[in-house]
Amino acid sequence: MQADSWTPHHTRSAQDIAQAPPSTHDAAVLYRTPASSFGIAQEVAENFGASSVLQTPTSALPGSSTHSQLEAAPVYQLFDFTLPPKGTLDAILDTYLKAVHWFMLLFHEPSFRLRYESLMPRGIQSRADSRFSLLLLTIWILGCKYMSKDDASRLGFDAKNFQTAALRHLEANLMFLFEDSELESVQVCVLLGSFYLYTGRPNLGFVVLGSGIRCAFALGLHRESSWPSLAQEVQEERKRVWWALFIFDRFASIVYGHPCGIREGEFEVSEPRNFDDTSSQQPSSRASAEAVTAFTYVTCKIELYRISSPIMTELYTQNISHQQASRIIYDVDKRLSEWREGLPNELRLDVVQAFKEQPASIALQETLMLQALALQVAYDNILILLHRPLLHKTKPSEASDRLRTPSPLPFAGQELPTSTTHTARYSILHTANDTSTQRCLESALRSASICDLKNCLCIAKNTHALAYFGINLFTAGMILSTVALSRPLSLAAQQAKKAIRKILITSSAFKNDTPIACQTHRILGELVRLILDKELAVLTDANPETSRLANTCNGSGSVGGRSQQPLGDTTVRDFRHGMFAEDPLVGNTWESPVELNLLDGINSLQTGECSRFLFVFVGTH
Repeated sequence: MQADSWTPHHTRSAQDIAQAPPSTHDAAVLYRTPASSFGIAQEVAENFGASSVLQTPTSALPGSSTHSQLEAAPVYQLFDFTLPPKGTLDAILDTYLKAVHWFMLLFHEPSFRLRYESLMPRGIQSRADSRFSLLLLTIWILGCKYMSKDDASRLGFDAKNFQTAALRHLEANLMFLFEDSELESVQVCVLLGSFYLYTGRPNLGFVVLGSGIRCAFALGLHRESSWPSLAQEVQEERKRVWWALFIFDRFASIVYGHPCGIREGEFEVSEPRNFDDTSSQQPSSRASAEAVTAFTYVTCKIELYRISSPIMTELYTQNISHQQASRIIYDVDKRLSEWREGLPNELRLDVVQAFKEQPASIALQETLMLQALALQVAYDNILILLHRPLLHKTKPSEASDRLRTPSPLPFAGQELPTSTTHTARYSILHTANDTSTQRCLESALRSASICDLKNCLCIAKNTHALAYFGINLFTAGMILSTVALSRPLSLAAQQAKKAIRKILITSSAFKNDTPIACQTHRILGELVRLILDKELAVLTDANPETSRLANTCNGSGSVGGRSQQPLGDTTVRDFRHGMFAEDPLVGNTWESPVELNLLDGINSLQTGECSRFLFVFVGTH
């Protein structure tokens, strides 16, 4: 599966440019990349043979990279705290590689180990060595976070105190990394930003991510054509770092609700290739045309987040009509479905789920299991984000009691006929709302179903993925709560409550491992109380059917001058149009009423006793 098989509609390929008329082609080349202030001086020097003019100091000019030299020093004297023995540092590095490296592939492991083993005995001798020592420090910080208490005790190592001291030293030296803006600067920003995000300091994580994007631009990491003289291994490592940054940027844009820092069409970097450090194959795939390795996950994730780009760059940032939004939703939904169908079996959660009760004893099997889970969770979270705009288009007055089975997504990229009547146009647009409701509910239920994969979650406990799963479960919980609040006592509400219960149990089990789980448990607990209050109100005197029943018993059969059906007939009418759907990830066949007054549910989330809890998750420390 290759992500470059999909090209955004607003991005021109090299072939398109080559086949364009000469004037257009020349303009594409001339205006491809703007030059910095220092870059203009370089062009003048190269064109007119005046290279001597650049031999004077240029460090104050934007775009230059002149830095002062550092004094050599042993590694154990670099930091303002005491490092543990090298054997302990090696164990911390191994923990990082097992817990984070598979999730965020930022370097070539053999090359990294060679550099690490070389630096430790000789110390730093250049600014590059100093930057690498700060990258090592970042890796040790994350390794300490995921090192088990038993391993730390066996080594006689206080991981918590070391992590605190190392983080303090790293934060004090961030400006050094920003000033250099080299590859290590970007790597540190990706790792540190994710560390902040997953440990309860999301705002700081977002800012550090933004700094990493700016460092990447300053380095020219977004222009592969500017690296021709670099060795192949170095180029591949740069690609890995760029795409890890891209994925983190897209994920952050989704969970924070902020614009993307990297936009399609503003970079030219090919996908990284599978290298010798990720060549181990899953045994069941050795006979397949394309071997499935731990690296396959990277290419699949790149394609998934590239497909999602129009959601944040077009759907949520432009003032578009309901019809335009539906067209974008249709196109992206189609691409997402094709992406999911194209996943290899080893990265499909429904295949992995068949082995949920079997212990994973092989390291690669564990990694592929976690990667399959991460891809499914990301897919469902993106689907929820994609279809959420149409949920808000349904006004309370538009929602009826009648439940309809939705048709496939409308429009298929075509304009509505101009002759379409207002009633017909409303019906088509309403079908889009119904279908988006269905997609959101299906995705939220699938996300909640990962709570059944106890073996998988136990493996994820000491990895970077646990908090990632927690964030996506929180989103699913909000959608499920909206469904339960919008139609109390309906079949969909009962299914949603069962799924919420799974999320509550899981978040309670891991609330000591990540603050995300703790806050998810607290917020969902309050929402459950609100759901029960609303159901109680419907069961007592808040149900309009009460007055209908009273009038029927009195023989009037009407309310407000309009003929009414008996209560029994109304109940049958309400549920006979329910849509039945079966999904291997959801489990049993479930009935989901798809015409929900979700706006009412969303309003309920923002009012009442639960409103003060909805801002706990993001933006708190």
